[in-house]
Amino acid sequence: LMSHKGLRWMSPIFAVGALVASLSLASASWLYAFTAVAQGGIMLLGVAGCVPALRRYSLIALSHYYCLVQAAAGVGFLKGLSGSQPVTWRRFSRVPVETT
Repeated sequence: LMSHKGLRWMSPIFAVGALVASLSLASASWLYAFTAVAQGGIMLLGVAGCVPALRRYSLIALSHYYCLVQAAAGVGFLKGLSGSQPVTWRRFSRVPVETT
C-alpha cells in the first residue's frame, strides 16, 4: 500500500525526469529523439484537450486525462510537502433536495 501510494504521488516527478532525460539524450540517438518528440506530442495533445470540443477524439481525451492526472498528483504532492493538505476527511452537511 505504501509503495503504491508513494509511487503514484511521485509519478509527476518521474514523468518530468523522463522528459528531461529524453531531451538531454535526443542528440545521442534517434530513439531518444523519437521518445522526446512523442512525450512532447502527448503533452501538446493534453493541452489541446482543454478545448472541450476536441475531447471527443479518443487520443486527445486520453492525453488530456493523463496530463490532468499528472498535474493533480503534482499539486497534491506539493500540498502534502508544504503541510497545507489536511490528512483527514471533513464531513459536510448535506442540504436536502426538494422533489416535486
